Amino acid sequence: MRACLLAVAIVGIVASAADVGLTQTGTPLGPSLEGVWRGTISVTTGANASTNPNRLPNIIIYTRRHYSVLSQDASVPRPPRQPVDPPKDANNLTDAEKLARYELWLPVIATSGEYELNGNMLTHRPVIAKGTPADQTFEVEFQGKDTFVQISKSGLGQPASVTRRTFVRIE
Repeated sequence: MRACLLAVAIVGIVASAADVGLTQTGTPLGPSLEGVWRGTISVTTGANASTNPNRLPNIIIYTRRHYSVLSQDASVPRPPRQPVDPPKDANNLTDAEKLARYELWLPVIATSGEYELNGNMLTHRPVIAKGTPADQTFEVEFQGKDTFVQISKSGLGQPASVTRRTFVRIE
């Protein structure tokens, strides 16, 4: 009886450890998106071709089902760093005060929601967003376990282009 209980306990511990391992690393057969990523390089080919080898600060956090993006490198140039004066009346901003804050926040993208990775296709489904409120689908290419490339193609009716954004794991 004692041997049977010991065997059941060992099987339970091994099964729990295997489950924890799968939860933390994603699928055991390949790389996982789970973690904290920093965008490093962005290359667009086709219409409006460009290369940005030093992207402005940005971060993507992936958990088992959710993601969160905060990025300063939107398609508009970042304004020079200038402090924004505090408003004279925080409840009633003047048009100039509103414009100053709008321009300051224009290049910021902030979005969080759920994601789904099917094969090499990644879909972001935002729950809350500034800058990208609709679902977005990307192709992803893993380059080892600590680098991935997010590939997006221009939409219908837009000039043909492909943007490849490289991300490196920072945690």
